[in-house]
Amino acid sequence: MRQRTYPGPPVDPPLDGWLYEARPKPGCTRCAELKAQLDRATRRGEANARFEAARSIRQCAHEAAE
Repeated sequence: MRQRTYPGPPVDPPLDGWLYEARPKPGCTRCAELKAQLDRATRRGEANARFEAARSIRQCAHEAAE
């Protein structure tokens, strides 16, 4: 029998929920587009696309709808 050299099973920590949180500004056309991308990525289970869309919403310059 081989001796275990680590303390226990590997730990898989959950991702920080903040990475996927985004509050689009009402009336901002860019935020609306990014929110749609975020929703699609969430439905498809695409974690990287979810992160990118949420980050873009948080960094949006908030363009006014014309």
